[in-house]
Amino acid sequence: MTLCSRKMSKNVRFWVKIPTINEVLQNPSGYEITPLNIISILRFLSSPIPHQIFLPISLSNEKLCVSINPHGEQRDHSFKIYISQTPIIQPSQHALIGSQRVPISHVRDSVYTCWNRKDEGIREVLAMIWEGRNELNIEVSIVTVDGAGVGEELRAAVEWIKGTGLEVMSLYLQDNLTTEHFEYAIYNIQPTIFLNSCVELPDDFRLAESFVFKTERIQFLGAEWLQLNNLNDMECKWVKIVICYWTEADIMQFIRNMMDGKYLTVTWALVVLRDDVCVNTMLEKMQLEGCPYQITTGRMESTFERCDGVVMGLMSHINNTVDTHRITMTVSVNQN
Repeated sequence: MTLCSRKMSKNVRFWVKIPTINEVLQNPSGYEITPLNIISILRFLSSPIPHQIFLPISLSNEKLCVSINPHGEQRDHSFKIYISQTPIIQPSQHALIGSQRVPISHVRDSVYTCWNRKDEGIREVLAMIWEGRNELNIEVSIVTVDGAGVGEELRAAVEWIKGTGLEVMSLYLQDNLTTEHFEYAIYNIQPTIFLNSCVELPDDFRLAESFVFKTERIQFLGAEWLQLNNLNDMECKWVKIVICYWTEADIMQFIRNMMDGKYLTVTWALVVLRDDVCVNTMLEKMQLEGCPYQITTGRMESTFERCDGVVMGLMSHINNTVDTHRITMTVSVNQN
């Protein structure tokens, strides 16, 4: 199928032929992946062509994938370029990508490329896409890092991101990442919206004291290593920490920090502890210590209230009168 675009001026119609994806990918004169060809493909996937494209980058041991997506999180209409050392699908032709001519094959809206080194592949593909920045507003939507053997590929992607000055919206770090690669990713990619980590790190792992979380939402699954001081000066609105070694004293200090304004931006937090605590018992201890806030204890929700109307609510997943390991904290402003 060939898509066409139409312009009308003074009742005269002009028809401009836009090549289909098969026409672009099966150019008999020798195929070359260029920003212009990608724009043709995007016209096929999304008419009219969008002014902004989203760029998910996925790094894993087996293959890398750069998706060019005109629809944000809707991935049904993305054009994907896979990068591997061994063919995923038997190559049917060669293509010039950047400065290298490599074996490729294509299926529907995906191109499979084969390289001597995957880090060279990710550099060439990302550099080629960046050449089209005058025609397209490029946004790096997601970077996913999964696998112990992606070090050079991760560095290549980070160098490209830093070199372009683009921001990353979301960063996903999967559970089989090495400590070295976790550190490199988290110190060099500070996503604007969401940081999600499932990486299992040694209990004695520590973040640099100078590191500050500036992401809107952070989620750590398996965070035995995470210390309360790792959250100092954070600029997050939403915090989820699952399985940590925090004690009752740590939770009490977390509450004080939120109420004292040390976590100025946090409005929601979920903490899942290794050891159980009782919410209302904690609050009673804080009252005895002379907490400056009004504390109200309840079976399902207990609250702190500051004189300026800021209210912090605490809820456990059972109720606040029994031992629990899951505590949710919300911050709101009392309008009364």
